[in-house]
Amino acid sequence: MIQYGGIDGILMAADELKTMLESADWKMRLAGVSVLKKIKVKQFYQPLEKLIHDENIRVQVEAIHAAGEMKSPFLLSALADKLAQQKTSRAAILALSRYGEDILEFLTTILEDINQKPDVRMHIPKIIRTIGTQQSLDVLMKNIGTKNDKIRNNIISEMARMAKSNRHLELDIKKITSIIKTETKNYYQQVVILSEIEKKIEPRLLGDALNLRAKRTAQRLLTLLSMLHPDQPIESITLGMISSDPSIRANALELLDNILEGEQKRPVLAIFEVDSIEQKRKLGQSYFNTLTEDSFIGWLQHLLDDDYHWVVACTIYQVGVSRIHELSAHLKQVLNGDNPLLTETARLALNALTGPETS
Repeated sequence: MIQYGGIDGILMAADELKTMLESADWKMRLAGVSVLKKIKVKQFYQPLEKLIHDENIRVQVEAIHAAGEMKSPFLLSALADKLAQQKTSRAAILALSRYGEDILEFLTTILEDINQKPDVRMHIPKIIRTIGTQQSLDVLMKNIGTKNDKIRNNIISEMARMAKSNRHLELDIKKITSIIKTETKNYYQQVVILSEIEKKIEPRLLGDALNLRAKRTAQRLLTLLSMLHPDQPIESITLGMISSDPSIRANALELLDNILEGEQKRPVLAIFEVDSIEQKRKLGQSYFNTLTEDSFIGWLQHLLDDDYHWVVACTIYQVGVSRIHELSAHLKQVLNGDNPLLTETARLALNALTGPETS
Protein backbone atom coordinates (compact mmCIF):
# COMPACT_ATOMS: atom_id res chain seq x y z
CA MET A 1 0.00 0.00 0.00
CA ILE A 2 2.89 2.37 0.82
CA GLN A 3 4.64 1.56 -2.43
CA TYR A 4 1.69 1.76 -4.81
CA GLY A 5 -1.13 3.52 -2.93
CA GLY A 6 0.18 7.05 -3.23
CA ILE A 7 -0.32 9.56 -0.41
CA ASP A 8 -3.48 7.83 0.84
CA GLY A 9 -1.68 4.50 0.96
CA ILE A 10 1.23 5.97 2.88
CA LEU A 11 -1.07 7.58 5.44
CA MET A 12 -3.07 4.38 5.94
CA ALA A 13 -0.04 2.11 6.40
CA ALA A 14 2.50 4.40 8.03
CA ASP A 15 1.16 4.11 11.59
CA GLU A 16 1.06 0.33 11.45
CA LEU A 17 4.58 0.16 10.02
CA LYS A 18 5.84 2.55 12.71
CA THR A 19 4.36 0.31 15.37
CA MET A 20 6.16 -2.70 13.90
CA LEU A 21 9.51 -0.92 13.68
CA GLU A 22 9.32 0.32 17.28
CA SER A 23 7.96 -2.92 18.76
CA ALA A 24 9.67 -4.49 21.79
CA ASP A 25 9.36 -7.83 19.98
CA TRP A 26 12.41 -8.29 17.70
CA LYS A 27 10.35 -10.49 15.37
CA MET A 28 7.95 -7.62 14.77
CA ARG A 29 10.87 -5.26 14.11
CA LEU A 30 12.30 -7.81 11.70
CA ALA A 31 8.98 -7.97 9.84
CA GLY A 32 8.88 -4.17 9.65
CA VAL A 33 12.39 -4.08 8.21
CA SER A 34 11.35 -6.62 5.59
CA VAL A 35 8.61 -4.22 4.51
CA LEU A 36 11.12 -1.38 4.14
CA LYS A 37 13.37 -3.70 2.17
CA LYS A 38 10.57 -4.52 -0.23
CA ILE A 39 9.21 -1.02 -0.85
CA LYS A 40 12.69 0.63 -1.23
CA VAL A 41 11.41 4.14 -0.45
CA LYS A 42 14.48 6.30 0.27
CA GLN A 43 12.53 8.76 2.40
CA PHE A 44 12.07 6.04 5.04
CA TYR A 45 15.79 5.90 5.84
CA GLN A 46 15.53 7.27 9.40
CA PRO A 47 13.92 4.24 11.11
CA LEU A 48 16.22 1.98 9.14
CA GLU A 49 19.30 3.87 10.35
CA LYS A 50 18.27 3.11 13.94
CA LEU A 51 17.57 -0.56 13.20
CA ILE A 52 20.98 -1.05 11.57
CA HIS A 53 22.22 -0.71 15.17
CA ASP A 54 19.44 -2.84 16.69
CA GLU A 55 20.21 -4.95 19.75
CA ASN A 56 19.19 -8.08 17.83
CA ILE A 57 21.74 -9.24 15.26
CA ARG A 58 19.10 -10.68 12.89
CA VAL A 59 17.33 -7.34 12.80
CA GLN A 60 20.67 -5.62 12.19
CA VAL A 61 21.55 -7.84 9.24
CA GLU A 62 18.10 -7.53 7.67
CA ALA A 63 18.24 -3.74 8.11
CA ILE A 64 21.63 -3.68 6.40
CA HIS A 65 20.23 -5.65 3.45
CA ALA A 66 17.24 -3.29 3.33
CA ALA A 67 19.60 -0.31 3.21
CA GLY A 68 21.29 -1.86 0.19
CA GLU A 69 17.94 -2.05 -1.56
CA MET A 70 16.95 1.47 -0.51
CA LYS A 71 20.29 3.05 -1.50
CA SER A 72 19.79 6.18 0.56
CA PRO A 73 22.97 8.30 0.80
CA PHE A 74 22.04 9.04 4.42
CA LEU A 75 22.71 5.40 5.35
CA LEU A 76 26.25 5.18 3.99
CA SER A 77 28.05 6.03 7.23
CA ALA A 78 25.97 3.54 9.23
CA LEU A 79 26.72 0.80 6.70
CA ALA A 80 30.44 1.60 6.72
CA ASP A 81 30.48 1.25 10.52
CA LYS A 82 29.08 -2.26 10.18
CA LEU A 83 32.08 -3.33 8.09
CA ALA A 84 34.11 -3.48 11.30
CA GLN A 85 31.91 -6.14 12.93
CA GLN A 86 32.43 -9.75 12.00
CA LYS A 87 28.74 -10.66 12.22
CA THR A 88 27.63 -7.82 9.93
CA SER A 89 30.61 -7.20 7.62
CA ARG A 90 29.45 -9.54 4.86
CA ALA A 91 25.97 -8.00 4.74
CA ALA A 92 27.47 -4.48 4.78
CA ILE A 93 29.78 -5.32 1.87
CA LEU A 94 26.85 -6.59 -0.18
CA ALA A 95 24.70 -3.58 0.73
CA LEU A 96 27.35 -1.01 -0.16
CA SER A 97 28.13 -2.86 -3.40
CA ARG A 98 24.54 -2.32 -4.51
CA TYR A 99 25.04 1.46 -4.52
CA GLY A 100 27.41 1.15 -7.49
CA GLU A 101 29.64 3.89 -8.86
CA ASP A 102 27.63 6.66 -7.17
CA ILE A 103 29.51 6.08 -3.90
CA LEU A 104 33.03 5.74 -5.31
CA GLU A 105 34.03 9.09 -3.81
CA PHE A 106 32.67 8.04 -0.41
CA LEU A 107 34.58 4.75 -0.58
CA THR A 108 37.76 6.50 -1.68
CA THR A 109 37.60 8.85 1.30
CA ILE A 110 37.39 5.90 3.71
CA LEU A 111 40.17 3.96 2.00
CA GLU A 112 42.56 6.92 2.12
CA ASP A 113 41.75 7.93 5.70
CA ILE A 114 44.56 6.53 7.87
CA ASN A 115 42.57 7.50 10.98
CA GLN A 116 39.66 5.29 9.92
CA LYS A 117 39.38 1.88 11.60
CA PRO A 118 41.55 -0.68 9.74
CA ASP A 119 38.72 -3.21 10.09
CA VAL A 120 36.56 -0.84 8.03
CA ARG A 121 39.21 0.14 5.47
CA MET A 122 40.23 -3.44 4.75
CA HIS A 123 36.81 -4.24 3.20
CA ILE A 124 36.68 -1.18 0.93
CA PRO A 125 38.83 -2.64 -1.91
CA LYS A 126 36.35 -5.48 -2.40
CA ILE A 127 33.44 -3.06 -2.69
CA ILE A 128 35.36 -0.85 -5.12
CA ARG A 129 36.21 -3.90 -7.22
CA THR A 130 32.52 -4.66 -7.76
CA ILE A 131 32.10 -1.27 -9.48
CA GLY A 132 34.39 -2.54 -12.23
CA THR A 133 35.20 0.73 -14.00
CA GLN A 134 38.49 2.29 -14.98
CA GLN A 135 37.95 4.99 -12.38
CA SER A 136 37.47 2.43 -9.62
CA LEU A 137 40.62 0.58 -10.70
CA ASP A 138 42.51 3.87 -10.67
CA VAL A 139 41.44 4.43 -7.05
CA LEU A 140 42.88 1.07 -6.05
CA MET A 141 46.03 1.75 -8.05
CA LYS A 142 46.47 5.10 -6.33
CA ASN A 143 46.38 3.39 -2.93
CA ILE A 144 48.42 0.30 -3.80
CA GLY A 145 51.29 1.51 -1.64
CA THR A 146 49.28 2.02 1.56
CA LYS A 147 51.35 1.15 4.62
CA ASN A 148 48.85 -1.14 6.32
CA ASP A 149 49.82 -4.67 5.33
CA LYS A 150 46.32 -6.17 5.45
CA ILE A 151 44.73 -3.33 3.50
CA ARG A 152 47.50 -3.37 0.90
CA ASN A 153 47.06 -7.12 0.55
CA ASN A 154 43.34 -6.66 -0.17
CA ILE A 155 43.96 -3.82 -2.62
CA ILE A 156 46.40 -5.91 -4.66
CA SER A 157 44.14 -8.97 -4.57
CA GLU A 158 41.06 -7.05 -5.75
CA MET A 159 43.06 -5.23 -8.45
CA ALA A 160 44.19 -8.57 -9.82
CA ARG A 161 40.61 -9.86 -9.90
CA MET A 162 39.49 -6.73 -11.74
CA ALA A 163 42.31 -6.96 -14.25
CA LYS A 164 41.59 -10.63 -14.92
CA SER A 165 37.87 -10.20 -15.51
CA ASN A 166 38.13 -6.86 -17.35
CA ARG A 167 41.09 -7.11 -19.70
CA HIS A 168 40.19 -3.78 -21.31
CA LEU A 169 41.07 -1.89 -18.12
CA GLU A 170 44.44 -0.12 -18.17
CA LEU A 171 47.02 -0.81 -15.46
CA ASP A 172 49.87 1.45 -14.39
CA ILE A 173 52.68 -0.96 -15.24
CA LYS A 174 55.41 1.35 -13.95
CA LYS A 175 53.73 1.65 -10.55
CA ILE A 176 53.13 -2.09 -10.27
CA THR A 177 56.81 -2.72 -11.07
CA SER A 178 57.80 -0.26 -8.34
CA ILE A 179 55.51 -1.98 -5.83
CA ILE A 180 57.07 -5.35 -6.69
CA LYS A 181 60.44 -3.93 -5.66
CA THR A 182 58.94 -2.54 -2.45
CA GLU A 183 57.24 -5.83 -1.57
CA THR A 184 60.44 -7.77 -2.30
CA LYS A 185 62.35 -5.57 0.12
CA ASN A 186 59.49 -5.91 2.60
CA TYR A 187 59.84 -9.70 2.44
CA TYR A 188 63.55 -9.63 3.17
CA GLN A 189 62.95 -7.20 6.03
CA GLN A 190 60.59 -9.76 7.55
CA VAL A 191 63.34 -12.36 7.16
CA VAL A 192 65.73 -10.11 9.11
CA ILE A 193 63.20 -9.83 11.95
CA LEU A 194 62.56 -13.58 12.09
CA SER A 195 66.28 -14.35 11.95
CA GLU A 196 67.10 -11.98 14.81
CA ILE A 197 64.33 -13.39 17.01
CA GLU A 198 65.29 -17.01 16.31
CA LYS A 199 68.87 -16.27 17.42
CA LYS A 200 67.61 -15.52 20.94
CA ILE A 201 64.69 -17.88 21.51
CA GLU A 202 62.60 -20.64 20.02
CA PRO A 203 59.65 -18.42 19.07
CA ARG A 204 56.93 -21.11 19.09
CA LEU A 205 53.70 -19.49 17.95
CA LEU A 206 55.42 -16.24 17.02
CA GLY A 207 57.70 -18.00 14.55
CA ASP A 208 54.71 -19.60 12.84
CA ALA A 209 52.92 -16.23 12.69
CA LEU A 210 55.93 -14.47 11.17
CA ASN A 211 56.43 -17.25 8.64
CA LEU A 212 52.76 -16.99 7.67
CA ARG A 213 53.07 -13.24 7.22
CA ALA A 214 56.15 -13.73 5.01
CA LYS A 215 54.22 -16.26 2.91
CA ARG A 216 51.45 -13.68 2.45
CA THR A 217 54.04 -11.22 1.18
CA ALA A 218 55.38 -13.80 -1.26
CA GLN A 219 51.82 -14.45 -2.42
CA ARG A 220 51.34 -10.72 -3.01
CA LEU A 221 54.41 -10.71 -5.22
CA LEU A 222 52.96 -13.48 -7.38
CA THR A 223 49.64 -11.63 -7.54
CA LEU A 224 51.44 -8.48 -8.72
CA LEU A 225 53.31 -10.51 -11.31
CA SER A 226 49.99 -11.89 -12.59
CA MET A 227 49.00 -8.32 -13.48
CA LEU A 228 52.29 -7.65 -15.26
CA HIS A 229 52.11 -10.95 -17.13
CA PRO A 230 48.40 -11.75 -17.65
CA ASP A 231 49.12 -14.38 -20.31
CA GLN A 232 51.57 -16.34 -18.13
CA PRO A 233 50.56 -19.29 -15.87
CA ILE A 234 51.05 -17.44 -12.57
CA GLU A 235 48.21 -19.35 -10.89
CA SER A 236 49.88 -22.66 -11.78
CA ILE A 237 53.17 -21.34 -10.45
CA THR A 238 51.50 -20.31 -7.19
CA LEU A 239 50.03 -23.78 -6.71
CA GLY A 240 53.35 -25.36 -7.66
CA MET A 241 55.23 -23.37 -5.02
CA ILE A 242 53.16 -24.88 -2.20
CA SER A 243 53.26 -28.43 -3.58
CA SER A 244 54.90 -31.15 -1.50
CA ASP A 245 56.07 -32.81 -4.73
CA PRO A 246 59.68 -31.67 -5.43
CA SER A 247 59.29 -32.11 -9.18
CA ILE A 248 56.15 -29.91 -9.32
CA ARG A 249 57.87 -27.25 -7.23
CA ALA A 250 60.97 -27.39 -9.42
CA ASN A 251 58.82 -26.95 -12.51
CA ALA A 252 57.11 -23.93 -10.92
CA LEU A 253 60.49 -22.36 -10.14
CA GLU A 254 61.61 -22.90 -13.71
CA LEU A 255 58.48 -21.23 -15.06
CA LEU A 256 58.97 -18.30 -12.70
CA ASP A 257 62.61 -18.01 -13.74
CA ASN A 258 61.54 -17.75 -17.38
CA ILE A 259 59.00 -15.01 -16.61
CA LEU A 260 61.08 -12.78 -14.35
CA GLU A 261 63.37 -10.21 -15.91
CA GLY A 262 65.44 -7.16 -15.04
CA GLU A 263 66.96 -6.22 -11.71
CA GLN A 264 64.23 -7.88 -9.68
CA LYS A 265 64.74 -11.35 -11.16
CA ARG A 266 67.27 -12.68 -8.65
CA PRO A 267 65.74 -11.11 -5.50
CA VAL A 268 62.24 -12.40 -6.31
CA LEU A 269 63.37 -15.85 -7.42
CA ALA A 270 65.47 -16.35 -4.28
CA ILE A 271 62.37 -15.89 -2.13
CA PHE A 272 60.95 -19.12 -3.54
CA GLU A 273 64.21 -20.91 -4.30
CA VAL A 274 66.09 -20.62 -0.99
CA ASP A 275 64.83 -22.32 2.18
CA SER A 276 67.37 -21.25 4.81
CA ILE A 277 66.36 -18.15 6.80
CA GLU A 278 69.99 -17.16 7.39
CA GLN A 279 70.87 -17.56 3.71
CA LYS A 280 67.85 -15.47 2.75
CA ARG A 281 68.93 -12.82 5.23
CA LYS A 282 72.39 -12.59 3.67
CA LEU A 283 70.91 -12.45 0.17
CA GLY A 284 68.46 -9.75 1.24
CA GLN A 285 71.29 -7.67 2.67
CA SER A 286 73.18 -8.00 -0.60
CA TYR A 287 70.15 -7.06 -2.70
CA PHE A 288 69.01 -4.19 -0.46
CA ASN A 289 71.63 -2.34 1.56
CA THR A 290 68.94 -0.31 3.33
CA LEU A 291 67.32 -3.12 5.34
CA THR A 292 66.70 -2.04 8.93
CA GLU A 293 68.60 -3.77 11.74
CA ASP A 294 67.48 -3.75 15.36
CA SER A 295 67.93 -5.64 18.61
CA PHE A 296 65.88 -8.61 19.76
CA ILE A 297 63.91 -6.40 22.17
CA GLY A 298 63.56 -3.72 19.51
CA TRP A 299 61.97 -6.10 17.04
CA LEU A 300 59.56 -7.49 19.63
CA GLN A 301 58.50 -3.94 20.43
CA HIS A 302 58.02 -3.32 16.69
CA LEU A 303 55.85 -6.43 16.36
CA LEU A 304 53.56 -5.25 19.17
CA ASP A 305 52.34 -2.64 16.65
CA ASP A 306 51.96 -5.05 13.73
CA ASP A 307 49.00 -4.75 11.35
CA TYR A 308 48.02 -8.39 11.97
CA HIS A 309 46.32 -8.98 15.31
CA TRP A 310 47.53 -12.58 15.35
CA VAL A 311 51.17 -11.47 15.06
CA VAL A 312 50.60 -9.02 17.93
CA ALA A 313 48.92 -11.72 20.06
CA CYS A 314 51.77 -14.16 19.44
CA THR A 315 54.33 -11.46 20.30
CA ILE A 316 52.52 -10.68 23.56
CA TYR A 317 52.45 -14.39 24.37
CA GLN A 318 56.19 -14.65 23.66
CA VAL A 319 56.98 -11.68 25.90
CA GLY A 320 55.14 -13.48 28.70
CA VAL A 321 56.62 -16.97 28.34
CA SER A 322 60.14 -15.56 27.79
CA ARG A 323 59.68 -13.21 30.78
CA ILE A 324 60.84 -10.11 28.92
CA HIS A 325 60.21 -7.51 31.61
CA GLU A 326 61.51 -4.65 29.44
CA LEU A 327 58.23 -4.72 27.50
CA SER A 328 55.79 -4.92 30.43
CA ALA A 329 54.79 -1.26 30.00
CA HIS A 330 53.81 -1.94 26.39
CA LEU A 331 51.63 -4.87 27.50
CA LYS A 332 49.84 -2.64 29.99
CA GLN A 333 48.96 -0.28 27.13
CA VAL A 334 47.37 -3.20 25.26
CA LEU A 335 45.05 -3.78 28.24
CA ASN A 336 43.32 -0.51 27.37
CA GLY A 337 42.53 -1.65 23.82
CA ASP A 338 39.22 -2.91 22.41
CA ASN A 339 40.42 -6.23 20.96
CA PRO A 340 39.40 -9.10 23.28
CA LEU A 341 42.10 -11.46 21.96
CA LEU A 342 44.88 -8.94 22.57
CA THR A 343 43.65 -7.72 25.95
CA GLU A 344 43.22 -11.25 27.34
CA THR A 345 46.61 -12.37 25.99
CA ALA A 346 48.23 -9.27 27.52
CA ARG A 347 46.59 -10.00 30.87
CA LEU A 348 47.93 -13.56 30.87
CA ALA A 349 51.39 -12.39 29.75
CA LEU A 350 51.56 -9.78 32.54
CA ASN A 351 50.58 -12.46 35.05
CA ALA A 352 53.44 -14.59 33.72
CA LEU A 353 55.85 -11.68 34.10
CA THR A 354 54.88 -10.97 37.70
CA GLY A 355 54.43 -14.57 38.83
CA PRO A 356 57.11 -16.98 40.05
CA GLU A 357 59.46 -18.47 37.47
CA THR A 358 58.74 -22.03 36.42
CA SER A 359 61.24 -24.53 35.13
